[in-house]
Amino acid sequence: RGKATKEGTFRGECAEYCGLEHAKMNFLVVAQSAASFDTWALRHEHPPSEPASQLAANGQVVFMREPCAGCHTIRGTTASGTIGPDLTDIGSRLALGANTVPNTDAYLSGWIVNSQTIKPGNLMPPIPLSASDLQALVAYLRSLK
Repeated sequence: RGKATKEGTFRGECAEYCGLEHAKMNFLVVAQSAASFDTWALRHEHPPSEPASQLAANGQVVFMREPCAGCHTIRGTTASGTIGPDLTDIGSRLALGANTVPNTDAYLSGWIVNSQTIKPGNLMPPIPLSASDLQALVAYLRSLK
């Protein structure tokens, strides 16, 4: 356990050996004031709102139709998988894959199509999608904040 002495975003590393991918288990710690944390926590008490754009709404359909919803949870939807991480707030995350790459449209697209090229050995299989389905899915996931 650590205690922050100043506000900021700091890189952390797993401190317990947990297998071959141990060296790739990084994370970001965001240290902030109690008031800022309370605001953040309040925002995350409720499931995300319905997609605001048609593209994101189409992406939600793709998410539910493809294997995504079988492995991942998005609170407030029927997606309740437990194998992969909860994606309820993926759009607000700074990085993907245990802080392997920044959370950008390009990296998120790459992760969906073939995450093994970004972080070999992770549990997510390649998801072949059409370009339009991929664009819609990325728009949906980026809207989840």
